Amino acid sequence: MKLIVFDIFAQNLQVMLQRIQTIYLLIADVLIATLFFFRFADISSSKEIYSAGIQGIFLDGTHQPQLVLHNWLLLILWIVTPILIFVTIFLFKKRKLQLKFSFGSLFLAVCLEGIIFLEIWLGAQRMSGHFSLTPYFLLTVIAIVFIYLAIKAIKKDELLIRSIDRIR
Repeated sequence: MKLIVFDIFAQNLQVMLQRIQTIYLLIADVLIATLFFFRFADISSSKEIYSAGIQGIFLDGTHQPQLVLHNWLLLILWIVTPILIFVTIFLFKKRKLQLKFSFGSLFLAVCLEGIIFLEIWLGAQRMSGHFSLTPYFLLTVIAIVFIYLAIKAIKKDELLIRSIDRIR
């Protein structure tokens, strides 16, 4: 019994991984999930240097960085976005629903990038300083591109299925 269940799971996994949109969504999911470990920007004021990340804005230069500003909306959005992308991956048998979830993921990823930039900009304003972005700021932009590519691939699959149905 266990062997049959494992065999069915392995077949579904193989079908799911053969579709390019699964790979695109998986890459986007990993990119957004790794944002937690990197800082997006450095904010330098006349007195001190701060770093901005998903957890908030921290005072650098000490042994233990001190939290200066915290943005709960950013953290919640960061949690919801990869979960939605991950759920979207497993909707490969329901292309229309997968397409809707992909558009939702795209919207959340764009909002996430906007709120990240807004937090950095507002943090620099509050600290009376200037910010410099790190390359990790672009991880969300790259994830947005991969989600868009997944949407195009899902639409292509849907058109292919519709054309096959018309031939019958």
